[in-house]
Amino acid sequence: MQQGDLMDPGRVEMLKEWLGSTELFITIIQSFLEQSCNALMQLEQDGGRMTNEQWTDAVHKLKGMASNVGATALVDLGEQLESASYEGQPLTPGQKAAFMSLARSTLEMYEAYIR
Repeated sequence: MQQGDLMDPGRVEMLKEWLGSTELFITIIQSFLEQSCNALMQLEQDGGRMTNEQWTDAVHKLKGMASNVGATALVDLGEQLESASYEGQPLTPGQKAAFMSLARSTLEMYEAYIR
């Protein structure tokens, strides 16, 4: 996926302007990366033993963090998975794998973006 597919450049620019500092922006992105990496590692380690509700909570957490930095693709997929779960549909292994893959790609893109 390309950068424009993973993030909303307008939202990122708005965040930069709102913060008023490139250094603060980078700090925010680094915090997003750190927290998201930790959440993703937890899913990788424990995801197979987690209930559907625990998975949905983890998706919600990552989706919220992604929303704050304009990672729209991850937000969109997270919303789809949350909706399915709230409608009583268990998340499938394919859905979980797709979310994990997209989260990894998003984190890699943001790491490259701030370099």
